[in-house]
Amino acid sequence: IQGIDTDGGSSGWISYNDVFSVVNNPPLVSSYTSDASETYRTDSVILFVDVSDVEDSDDNLTIDLEHRAPQGTWSDAYLSTVWFNNSSERWQANFTPTTVAVLGDYDIRVKVSDTDNGASSWSTYNNNITVLNNAPVFQNYVTGADEVLRTSTIVIGANATAWSTSRIAPSRLPASLRAGTNTEMECGSVKSASWDSSNSTKGKRAARS
Repeated sequence: IQGIDTDGGSSGWISYNDVFSVVNNPPLVSSYTSDASETYRTDSVILFVDVSDVEDSDDNLTIDLEHRAPQGTWSDAYLSTVWFNNSSERWQANFTPTTVAVLGDYDIRVKVSDTDNGASSWSTYNNNITVLNNAPVFQNYVTGADEVLRTSTIVIGANATAWSTSRIAPSRLPASLRAGTNTEMECGSVKSASWDSSNSTKGKRAARS
């Protein structure tokens, strides 16, 4: 600072160092949404993140996304690479649980960083996406014979598939195959189940596909 009077006299310069600091404006997470609130294993949900920053454009920011399974820890294992959608001007990522993903409600959290190493705090969205089990699909069955007498027994083989590692109980079989057996079938494989014709009121012919 220098002082000058009306007669042209002036003081010397007086300097004050480090009087104030110019700091970075931290980026912000403006909003977060998803295109679905639930998904089956191996299917995908798209996550959308809106961000803002005073100094940097949105597409120059860095987005961190993580998910947490019920009773789990934070991870990005089921998340794709985050990318900037120039059309919608927001960040996106796919959440795709695998065939062995824990079922239930997943939490999502997001954080944004700028080019000056400034970062927002984590924004957490609890119970945001529900991961569901893919129901097994009954494919077909074969019988050991076309006819059976009352009190006699024939063998029925059934085939079913499922994306996840579950088992099919007799209660989930068609009624025509359920009578007289308590055998479980492995999903995706064929396993014979004994059917006792004495449990059928007709007792002549097994149902055929």
